Amino acid sequence: MIDPIDRRILRAMLLDARIQNQDLAAKVNLSPSGCLQRVRRLEKEGIIRRYVVDIDEHELGSWVTLWGEIVLTPEGRAQRKVLERAFDAAPEVIEARQLVGRADYLLKVVSREAGAWPILLQRIDADARFIATSTVQIEAGIAKRFGTLPQLEAGQ
Repeated sequence: MIDPIDRRILRAMLLDARIQNQDLAAKVNLSPSGCLQRVRRLEKEGIIRRYVVDIDEHELGSWVTLWGEIVLTPEGRAQRKVLERAFDAAPEVIEARQLVGRADYLLKVVSREAGAWPILLQRIDADARFIATSTVQIEAGIAKRFGTLPQLEAGQ
C-alpha cells in the first residue's frame, strides 16, 4: 500500500524520471536518505517497474501511427496467449491493450507505411483463425502527450 508521500514521489517521477534524489526529496519534503529508501521500496515492490525515455517519434522521420481495434473469433478468445505472443513478436506493435466492450484489443502500431495494418494482421494471424474483424485509424496528431495518473492525486 502506498501513502500520500509515495504518491507525491510517483507524481514527481512521472513528470521527470531523471530528477535527482536531492531535488525529489526537497519536492516531497523528505530527507534525501528517506526519499531514496522509499524509491527503492517502490522499485522492489514493482510499483516503479522501469525508467523510460519519452522520444518525439516525429523527429525520427516520417512514420505513421495506427490505432487498430481487433475483435476475436471464439477460437481467438480461447487462444489469447498465442495472439499476445504474436503482438510481442511484432516490433511495430508498440502497445496492445485487452478491452471489454465491442473490441477485444486496441493496438498502437508505428510504421513507415499507412498500409501496414493488413500486413501485420496477416503475420499475426496467417490462418485467419483468431481475428474476426478489425478496424484501423491513422493518428492525425497528439492532443495530450503525457500526464500523471489520477490514482496519484491526494486522498485517492
